[in-house]
Amino acid sequence: MYLTTSVVAKFIALYMIPFSCVVTFFLALFSQYFSFNDLLEYYYVVFIYVFMPSGLLWGQLVLMEKGYFTPWFLKAKKHYELNRKTGMVTLYKGNGKPRFSHPFHEFDCILTSSPTPQGLMNYGLFLVHRYNGYSFGVPLHSLMPGSPLVAEYHYLWSMIQAYMDVTSPMPDILVLEEARERDPTTKAFDDNGLRCTALNMSGVSSAKKGDLLKNPRGSHFWRNMSDEEFEQTLAAIAKNQ
Repeated sequence: MYLTTSVVAKFIALYMIPFSCVVTFFLALFSQYFSFNDLLEYYYVVFIYVFMPSGLLWGQLVLMEKGYFTPWFLKAKKHYELNRKTGMVTLYKGNGKPRFSHPFHEFDCILTSSPTPQGLMNYGLFLVHRYNGYSFGVPLHSLMPGSPLVAEYHYLWSMIQAYMDVTSPMPDILVLEEARERDPTTKAFDDNGLRCTALNMSGVSSAKKGDLLKNPRGSHFWRNMSDEEFEQTLAAIAKNQ
């Protein structure tokens, strides 16, 4: 809502106010009912009560786009953390302070379901601490769009377990691409050219496989795939899960 208001303010400051000022200028020039004193008063009111608020909102939007200033209510908040290095799961309060933090192996994964007024099913995937009676769980389902398919939540849970298992490489998904080289287990896996084997890319061209063996973690691995190779790779990942 705030961003929409800022965009509207920019439109008002750039287009609506200049247009209205030009119209009123010609009105004062040719109309006997609108004098130049009225015009100056109109300009004053528009400047104080319309242009200045719109300009402030627009200016703040420009500063935010350039990274200089972001209102506190638009800043990203950390809701929870799954730390692969330490093996800890942390849930945060609204003020950014930890609500609880426990080892990953102390949590149970719970799939909840609830019907909508239309009779459809909504699902939620939570991590619930096994040894404490917390009334809060870690909402893992926030990592994916809502889906009516239970299997999608099974895939998500498999991915989370693979991510927290430091004895195995991280899941081969796009969002973790930049982090793979910073994880020792994953980097060793990739440097040994094991990516094709892990993905079981039987449908991928031999040229692509050759490129992977020469440069196992090419920075454009996903981007350079054709549509067919992308679908085949996703199918192979789903099959391996």
